Amino acid sequence: MSTNLTVQEENELLSLCADNHNAESISNNNNNNHHGDGGGGENDATEQGGKRKRPPKPKKSKIYTKKNMRSMSDSELFIEFDMDLEKISNEATCFSQSTTGSGTCTCLHILRQPHLRATVANYKVGLRNKSKHEVDSIIFEWYRYAKSCADEKKGRHKPYWYMMPFDGTNALANGIDIKEIVTARICQQGMFRVMGITEARMATIRQASITGVVPVHASRGRKSNNAMSDDAHAIMTTHFNELCQFGVQAQPTAAGEVADINLPLPYSARGCYRIYLKALGYSVKYSSNGSITVHWDGNEDDEKPKYMSATTYFSVWKREFPHLKAAVDPRGVKNQRRNLYKKKAKTTPRLEETSQDAPDLSMGGMYKIAQTEAL
Repeated sequence: MSTNLTVQEENELLSLCADNHNAESISNNNNNNHHGDGGGGENDATEQGGKRKRPPKPKKSKIYTKKNMRSMSDSELFIEFDMDLEKISNEATCFSQSTTGSGTCTCLHILRQPHLRATVANYKVGLRNKSKHEVDSIIFEWYRYAKSCADEKKGRHKPYWYMMPFDGTNALANGIDIKEIVTARICQQGMFRVMGITEARMATIRQASITGVVPVHASRGRKSNNAMSDDAHAIMTTHFNELCQFGVQAQPTAAGEVADINLPLPYSARGCYRIYLKALGYSVKYSSNGSITVHWDGNEDDEKPKYMSATTYFSVWKREFPHLKAAVDPRGVKNQRRNLYKKKAKTTPRLEETSQDAPDLSMGGMYKIAQTEAL
């Protein structure tokens, strides 16, 4: 699987991270020399009473989603994956269960070599354009192969071994030897760390072994129950376009940007929502705690048009008309301050509740204190 990274770009990215990689590798090697190879020696595994101590469980790998990868370029994403793979490779173990149950698997230590780690990072960059269903289908095929190999073994402990995923297109074009990564195997926990998946996600992939195909999400392609119809969306669009005519257009801050439109005072955020409901035949009432009550002004026998809730109304406003700025209602600001003061008064304890020996600072109390001092 090839990505948009060229051979020269990959070499430049590796050179930029070389100093950081070398410094962290030296510090981690010094720590590993103190703790032994893999952190699972007999001296480290035993404590008082001869009991075996399990090594600390490592932190979970960072989960990359479509949302946080959308704003990154291939070069930035390559650096992120490379740093994440280096971090998990420098840990003592991948915390898988060995035959003795001490957790001494070091299958991820092969990623400590930068040129081999770059091929795995390059493979993960190539997965950015694939959907979750496509990635799960790939992992499902790996799981079927690992499970069939484990079932052929005899004994109680049957670990699942996976082949290390990599993309060596750029490495082979540059004449780099990657024979070690071709035959490298990782345990199931190591695969979780490399691919950035959780046990819950793997459970759904295992369930597909019955049908042979990873099922598509049940909600995919379905329309939401509270989805906005085309007619309701057209009414809201017309409403916001009419509001834009009442506003004052400001000067654009930069070339190519849409200038903000500031609405005058009657058109506050709540006032605009009241105008929208009034056009449909409804009246709205706001309470002091922020709740909204909508009433139908027409006859009960008349057909009531569907209106959008305040949450949907303001979501559409923010998403489709971000340049339209509502006026600030001074009465609303005053009510917010008043409610804040009421809340502070309820939560702040009184003086006599905080201390039993607090002096009486009333007029009568001050008079008694003065008489006592005079005597």
